[in-house]
Amino acid sequence: MVSLQNGLCEPIIASVVGEARTIGAFVNFSADWLAPGKVLYGGRGAVVLGELDGSESARLESLHRLLRLFEPDAITTPNLAGYLWGKLGYGALLFAQAVGEKGIADCLERPELLPLWRALGGEVMRVAAAEGVVPRGFNGFEPHAFAPGGTEAEARASVAAMVAFNRPNAKTHSGIWRDLWVRRRTTEVDAQLAPVAEAGRRHGIPTPALDRLIGQIHECERGTRAMDDANLTEMLPA
Repeated sequence: MVSLQNGLCEPIIASVVGEARTIGAFVNFSADWLAPGKVLYGGRGAVVLGELDGSESARLESLHRLLRLFEPDAITTPNLAGYLWGKLGYGALLFAQAVGEKGIADCLERPELLPLWRALGGEVMRVAAAEGVVPRGFNGFEPHAFAPGGTEAEARASVAAMVAFNRPNAKTHSGIWRDLWVRRRTTEVDAQLAPVAEAGRRHGIPTPALDRLIGQIHECERGTRAMDDANLTEMLPA
């Protein structure tokens, strides 16, 4: 079984079918389900495959050849967890975009929100380090820019690179945004960001930015908070 999903799905899958029957993957291409039989392909993005133990295998090589028919630049890695946690850092920014009105590029580009991006990305990177993971970058997201020791200039440069990556995409808003405001259904926040906050508590790492964001997402899901770009400035660190 191969997980082509966001989040830390591989350990859950392995607990059901066994680690020997599980292969992990990380994807960042843009797509939206619009209707039965109708999917918007918004743009290319990173595709990475890996065995959970970091080994090379014939089945991994075979799957890699298959996915390169879809994304020619797909790669394999011995550090799949690094990419999954990198995507969680980037994903935290996309969850924040979902509570506002602007699309991904326009939202990330708001200069007044840089402290929020640093806070969200920084919390995920600190928890990843406590979990013994070295996050990997992709498509403009540079984990070191948000990790402890990362500078404001480095974070600003990474955000600019993410804006440049997202600007040409036909998919302007995150799938989370569509879940909230188009499909009117619950999001994956409890499966993606909540586990990061829970891991932070296990390690004694505070995650106030993630906690505020998770709370806002739940309010949007319940219909008690409206879509508003001011939601993001409300989450800015004090």
